[in-house]
Amino acid sequence: MNTSIVQVFINWNEYRNSIDSLINARKNNPSSWPIIIIDNHSSDDSVEHILSFISSDSYLKRSAPEVRDRIGIYRIRAHVFKGNGEIVLIESSQNLGVSGAWNLAIEWAKKYYGFDYIFIFDNESRLNPKTIPCCLSLAQSLKIGLVGCLVKNADESIQFMGKSFYKNIFYIDVLLPHNNAPSPRGYWDVDLISGCGMLISKELLDQLLRSRGFYFDPDYFYLAEDQEFSLASKELGYRVIITKDAFVHHTTNRKKVGLSTAYYYSSRNRAYLANSYLPLHLKTLFHVYYPIYRISRALFHIFKGDALVGVSHIHGLIDAYLKKRGSDSATKKIAG
Repeated sequence: MNTSIVQVFINWNEYRNSIDSLINARKNNPSSWPIIIIDNHSSDDSVEHILSFISSDSYLKRSAPEVRDRIGIYRIRAHVFKGNGEIVLIESSQNLGVSGAWNLAIEWAKKYYGFDYIFIFDNESRLNPKTIPCCLSLAQSLKIGLVGCLVKNADESIQFMGKSFYKNIFYIDVLLPHNNAPSPRGYWDVDLISGCGMLISKELLDQLLRSRGFYFDPDYFYLAEDQEFSLASKELGYRVIITKDAFVHHTTNRKKVGLSTAYYYSSRNRAYLANSYLPLHLKTLFHVYYPIYRISRALFHIFKGDALVGVSHIHGLIDAYLKKRGSDSATKKIAG
């Protein structure tokens, strides 16, 4: 029996990048696996542009009028196109953040497709013909529930090759950087992988849902949701692997979210990770140094003239200790 895979990425006010990502995904999709695009309540005309592009493909036909549905707790409107493969554009009625949008896509896939794996990637990631097949081959041969891609920059330098949770949470990998060559085996175990490209088995998704009631933790909203997912998978006994043969090229558009928003969620969500996954003695150490680190970073930005970025560090830190979850109304909502 052929293995079924569903591909998913998110759009939020970035239809040009998302259209390019769709072209790339279809080009590197020889088995015509379904592609789901989650529009995370864009405030521009993204939906119209993406629909116009899909409709211009003579091999794809809208299968029915738009579908208004409730997927779990989500109210959505879906546009389904079938032909040479299947493409679904799902409009969320609210900004769910990255974690919520992934959860919505998974719920849709489980309701309408009988899939074995789901491949999640960023709309700034560009796949190649080997990306998904190499992830799938490794997942099946080693019986692994979560396989991450090696992430490269446009110049082929390595942007991300997996991380150790402890080194990452204490910034050791920043203070003492090292660029180890990938394992001669072609894959290696890690604690953290990136949402720029990850293959997840349905078995793992089902176990996460049974154990905690969701797949990606909606408390994180944006940033570190992929790290938390990796750690939650390891807690269930799954290996987390990066493979060099499955890589994506990834660019980062900082204008999309703004530095102040990114620093707010980074400051807040790192504390969430520490509280959830560090043992008590290391958690105590974390909370001794972390406020000092974040406040020093905030002062650095303020003295440099980036007051909004500096305040975002402190705002995120305060909300972490106030245990504020999900989105933050005081920052620009983001997703994608």
